[in-house]
Amino acid sequence: MQKGKIILNRESFVRFQRQLRYDNVNGILHYWKMAIPVIVLTVFVCGKFLSDYYCQARELSSLPVPSTADFIVDMFKGMEKYEPEVKTKPFEIPAFYLFFNIYISYAIAKYPFGDLKGMGKNVLVNSKSRSNWIFSKFVWCAEIIVVFYVITYMVATGFSALTGSVTFRLNEEVNAAVSNIGLAQTNFLMDAIILPIVTSICISYVQLMLSFRFNLLTSNIVTIVVICLSAYYSNTFLVGNYLMLLRNFSVIGMEGVSTNYGYIICILLSIVSLFLSKEWFRRIDIF
Repeated sequence: MQKGKIILNRESFVRFQRQLRYDNVNGILHYWKMAIPVIVLTVFVCGKFLSDYYCQARELSSLPVPSTADFIVDMFKGMEKYEPEVKTKPFEIPAFYLFFNIYISYAIAKYPFGDLKGMGKNVLVNSKSRSNWIFSKFVWCAEIIVVFYVITYMVATGFSALTGSVTFRLNEEVNAAVSNIGLAQTNFLMDAIILPIVTSICISYVQLMLSFRFNLLTSNIVTIVVICLSAYYSNTFLVGNYLMLLRNFSVIGMEGVSTNYGYIICILLSIVSLFLSKEWFRRIDIF
């Protein structure tokens, strides 16, 4: 009996591997054109940062050259907490934050259900497991988001190579003068690299869950609303705040959101989204 269970588990794992291989080929390798807008957007933002740096360097001759980390910080700094009573600070959603995250939402929505209407349906039938299909899509979702983030890091590395400083060492003078952000207390790896990736994965998982429960349009609208509200309100439970360094406790103090809370909330939401997606997908009539 025990041996039979082991064989069954092995077969299930093999089917999952096949499903994941299929999604990696069709959802990443054949999906390569989806990376072009990310490259264009990142080049534009890095180019603007470099231009702003040279403007500041003319006035501050001692300003060090920006590193790869400085380019990344400028991309993911987001915006300061909006205070309506302060008339000198108009509300402006940062372009990179808005377009990058809405584009991720679009990319996440495009493949899974498009696949289900095409060859993916045959793959699902042959795999004999809806669980494998949904788990594979969640793994794919995390992978494509990591790919998008890695692209931004690669473009930042390319620009920093132009300045001759391909390092992940933060230059506080550059951050303050060009990006208007102080990072003396910031853990670059945990706050600026890993947290945004974990948050984006969480948001995409919730979006997938809502698309299985309702529809693609509803899930996209909810995602965009959360992204926009996060720019307007600084709140622990509006997870878009964890995508912006200028909302982080380590940068602005007590008014900021906690990195630790961000990890806890995002991980819990991701687990709940995976469980509910699995349950709701079982009830969908795909034929």
